[in-house]
Amino acid sequence: MPRGGARKGAGRKPMPLEDRIALNKSSKKKQIAPNPPSLLHCSVKYSDIIPTPAVIYTETMIYLQKNGYINLIPESLVISYALAEYDYLLEQYEMIQNKSAQNDDSENKYTASHKNILNSAAWLKLQMWKAIQDIINLHEINQTEKLYKEQYEASDLYKLLSRRERKKPQPE
Repeated sequence: MPRGGARKGAGRKPMPLEDRIALNKSSKKKQIAPNPPSLLHCSVKYSDIIPTPAVIYTETMIYLQKNGYINLIPESLVISYALAEYDYLLEQYEMIQNKSAQNDDSENKYTASHKNILNSAAWLKLQMWKAIQDIINLHEINQTEKLYKEQYEASDLYKLLSRRERKKPQPE
């Protein structure tokens, strides 16, 4: 009966998380969309019409998980995006409600300040989503560069170019 010896894989460095995800191996972290933080369960207006920040957060996390990006994006960025998206939807809904309640004559007095608020909410929402997309795009570029490098190193051209030329003896 054999005794002792090192266990399989002992002393080997663990594979980075990105590589495990790329190889579709399960990582130590479970890739399940977590429950929304208590910050997103604040009192909300029009919860039957507008999705709450918690719903937006959960849908965004499910999207990121489905596409394999859940471990790349910080949770705080997703929370900020959910809050910005909710603010934007709320401002949009209130603007529609106020326009329908007002007469056509008084419409010009109201719209300027409300449009500024709506524009700033839209800008904030787009900036949060742009930050998420930038992280995803950077990851995709890194994965593409690794793939091209592996393909190039496996090609015959790489083998030919990497071979050192042997010096031929020159006749004297």
